[in-house]
Amino acid sequence: MRVFNTMGTHEATYRVATGDTATGLAANKLTSATTGRRMMAATLAVETANVRIAIGTDPTQGASGTGILLYPGDVLRVVGIENLADLKYISAANGVAGAIQVMPEY
Repeated sequence: MRVFNTMGTHEATYRVATGDTATGLAANKLTSATTGRRMMAATLAVETANVRIAIGTDPTQGASGTGILLYPGDVLRVVGIENLADLKYISAANGVAGAIQVMPEY
């Protein structure tokens, strides 16, 4: 069982697809359209295909890629407004798209 302390109020979980270019969380998700509050934490769950996630740098693909390598079923919790703004994700292998479920907290 996994238990996480919440940092704020959860809003709707949403899905992002990974690709061959490092991508960050969308600006319209980093700030709540409902409350205007900034995302302060998020739980990321990998659904399909391996992905890499990095903060403060672009993750890269391949066997010696940069970033945390996450597999389907892995869950990562990221806390901190700046960390979330600097987070980027990419498919771990070229041409193999993955999916990440993002549970934001504001």
